[in-house]
Amino acid sequence: MALTGLVASASLVVWPICELFTRTPQLNEFQKMGYKARKHLYRMDVELTKREEPMVIEIIRLEESEEGTFGIMKIDKEVFCNTLEPKDELNSTGISSIPAQQYIATRYSRAKYPDTFEITKVPGRGKILFHPGNTIQNTEGCILLGQYVGKLRGQRAVLNSGNTFADFMDRLILENQFHLTITEVY
Repeated sequence: MALTGLVASASLVVWPICELFTRTPQLNEFQKMGYKARKHLYRMDVELTKREEPMVIEIIRLEESEEGTFGIMKIDKEVFCNTLEPKDELNSTGISSIPAQQYIATRYSRAKYPDTFEITKVPGRGKILFHPGNTIQNTEGCILLGQYVGKLRGQRAVLNSGNTFADFMDRLILENQFHLTITEVY
């Protein structure tokens, strides 16, 4: 069965047709495909319906310690995953979380991170990316995504990061940018 289109709700939120396969045998075949193959199908077989406004993503920082800044990510007001950033070191490059405020994130591709998003216009900083990783040592000043928070070699971490990051990129497959709001509640 070929992918034939997108389904748009009344509020103009676009949902990939693959989400409709959840009760069909085609789901297993679709899920077995890698991210790049799914991306290719979307771009080649699907008549793209664009949003009028960029997607809205929110990171809510819940706690900060020597092991990092832990929070949750919401995509269009729905909880999606856990996040890990460095702790606040006054916005120092490579070792600090970025200031809590609103940003625009744009698609980014380089050799080390071939398909992700970069948070733009961070005061005094650049190349703040979303990418997989587990502990504060993996952050490189960026934001890590994970399915849940746990321990890895005795250190607090976000876990199942590779799969969570792939799911994040799947959700944003049609997006070239999104609005990002970072808030703190600790």
